[in-house]
Amino acid sequence: KTSFRVIPMAPRAPIEPLTQTTGCLSRSVRDTARWLDVAGGHHPRDPFSLPTPGGWEARLGTLDLAGLRIAVLPDLGGAVVHPDIVEVVEQASRQLISSGRMTRTEVRLALPDMGPAWLAPALPVMWAGLGPFWPDVRELVTDEVAWALDLAQAYDITTAAGVDVVRQALNEAMADLFDKVDLVVTATNPDDPYAAAGPSPSHVGGVPVASWNVGRLTMPMNLTGLPAITVPAGLSPRGLPVGLQVIAPRHRDDLLLDVALQWERTAPWRLVAP
Repeated sequence: KTSFRVIPMAPRAPIEPLTQTTGCLSRSVRDTARWLDVAGGHHPRDPFSLPTPGGWEARLGTLDLAGLRIAVLPDLGGAVVHPDIVEVVEQASRQLISSGRMTRTEVRLALPDMGPAWLAPALPVMWAGLGPFWPDVRELVTDEVAWALDLAQAYDITTAAGVDVVRQALNEAMADLFDKVDLVVTATNPDDPYAAAGPSPSHVGGVPVASWNVGRLTMPMNLTGLPAITVPAGLSPRGLPVGLQVIAPRHRDDLLLDVALQWERTAPWRLVAP
């Protein structure tokens, strides 16, 4: 995920809900850097798009990572993460920090419950598209979308008013965190991947979880616009892939790319995935 609107969402750029971010799925860090060169930059049809310096691929691998302060927070201040996933993330983090001659910094983090704040801004947009056909299309959407559309019918000024309070608290908490560290490393998902048909898991490692726990580790970047990158960390004991997510301060996408490149050289994908 790039910093908010480094990649324009145009034409017909959405104005709301301002929780969407654009990234790419690539085979290598260099491919991601090249994609940024091709797709990044200001677009006259996206009022939030930003000019970017370009040269992402040319500058790849040029930053000195030594001494960077890294916070390793597998649960990112509140997600329920399977112990097996935590173990893979901890092991990968130790390798990354050692290979880049970085420093692990211990910090405490608590983030607000952000599930409703992530969903609520999208409800008017969802209702604009599907409301005229609801509930006739209930059988065509996932349980999560159906739940959201049912909720949208009760959307009111009280719901809207509560969103900004949570987003401000989240933004301040992440800003406070980056006053103390340069990068944050966490899991990408709290458990093994689940079936594409759903539903999202109701338990993680035997612990009951809310439906949005599955996105709890990645949701903060959608709400704050901070950049994040996920790279293969290895396999769980069940042979399924585990992602290592690295988060940087706003507009330090270059730092994320170089840290990901360091990890790619330390643990090439072909060595951590079948």
